[in-house]
Amino acid sequence: MSSIKLSIAGLAVLATLTGCGGGAELTPQQMQKVSQFDMSKIGAFSQKLNKGMNDDELIFYAPYSIDLAKEYYQDALEAEKKDEKIAAYLQAKQALQNAYETKKMVKKYLADVADIKRRMQTQNTKEIYAGRYEDFLDDYNDLITLIDKRKTPEALEDKKTVMQEAKDLYGDAVVYRNINKAKIILDNMADDDLDELAPQHFEKAQKLYESARLRIKKEPDNKEMVKRVSKQINEAAQYAQTLAKDVFYFKELNEDELEGYFAKLHRHLAELNPKEKTNAILPLPIYAKIEYLQELEKSLEHTAQKIPAVKIKEDKSAEKVLPLATKDIEVKEDVIVDNNTTVIKKSQKDELITPEKAIEQESKEAIVVPAAVTQKSKLEAQETESKTVEQESVSPQEKSTDNTVEAKQVLKETEEPVSESAAQQAAASSIESTETTK
Repeated sequence: MSSIKLSIAGLAVLATLTGCGGGAELTPQQMQKVSQFDMSKIGAFSQKLNKGMNDDELIFYAPYSIDLAKEYYQDALEAEKKDEKIAAYLQAKQALQNAYETKKMVKKYLADVADIKRRMQTQNTKEIYAGRYEDFLDDYNDLITLIDKRKTPEALEDKKTVMQEAKDLYGDAVVYRNINKAKIILDNMADDDLDELAPQHFEKAQKLYESARLRIKKEPDNKEMVKRVSKQINEAAQYAQTLAKDVFYFKELNEDELEGYFAKLHRHLAELNPKEKTNAILPLPIYAKIEYLQELEKSLEHTAQKIPAVKIKEDKSAEKVLPLATKDIEVKEDVIVDNNTTVIKKSQKDELITPEKAIEQESKEAIVVPAAVTQKSKLEAQETESKTVEQESVSPQEKSTDNTVEAKQVLKETEEPVSESAAQQAAASSIESTETTK
């Protein structure tokens, strides 16, 4: 900047400082204010400028204003006249203030541009699409510069195009990060003519890739959807490639190698059968082997689901686990008699029986008893009826005692094994005693 320009700017700034109109001569009082100006402020300004540029990131948020502030400050340091030094310093100070104002405006009007830049960085867009990313940064800086030059309406109009290109770039970066693996596989298949060996699966994978690409680009921040469709297309492309390679290798086999190829395949499938030694599937066709293994797996899963949860009660004395048992909890009156046994119908409910409950159950219930013993019980009941008259003269207390003793005797006889001949003798003896009583 020339000395003339500094003098003119200095006069304007000094006029503002002293309150005089532009171009008017300075009064003695105004000249005194200039002479009393603290020149140490010029030296201390470098610290404020450095703080703004680095700590407050004004180099990024207000590059135009910072450049002016640096230029004016350099003029202040190099000027020989005091009034020129003061004028240059005041202009540098004003430029720094403008830079802080610009930062506020940039954060307000370009917040969405800053956000998509941050998301691009998470996708390593700079490494994936270096040229396009640099173009985006240039456009972003142009918008900031327009705002810094107080051309905000023009900057807002240009921002529409910048944002559209930024979204497109960001979407492509997300697509690349997630499904570029599938694209490489499909491209390699086409280059190696493998697409002709599995044309149906190759075409299906291509269509799936294009569909996934459009969906991801449309909603790049829908992480759940991106993960799901990426998995589908990557696996589809890989399967198409695997299938094509299998067809290629098979076509390359000669007649002597075919037998060994299929024999190896059959053996590998048979090795998956855990019951191969007892129920061999090696002789079965390939599809029959697969179906058998599938059914076996379902059967094992079904069996595992059917295993009941066993309630365990600790036996502190012996430290043993009690087995799961059943206890009859309701006895119906229906009785079925066949040639050998009498079966009492019961409704049962699974319940864990402790040793104490088992003893109690034996003393109360009997599920199956021999027919001969049942017949003997009937005869004894008849004998009991014949003695009813005698029992009427007995006191209620004595009667209850006799019934208890008799019930225990019958229970004891029921619990003991009775042979068929012994039962017949007991029945005959009971009949004779009954006739005598009558």
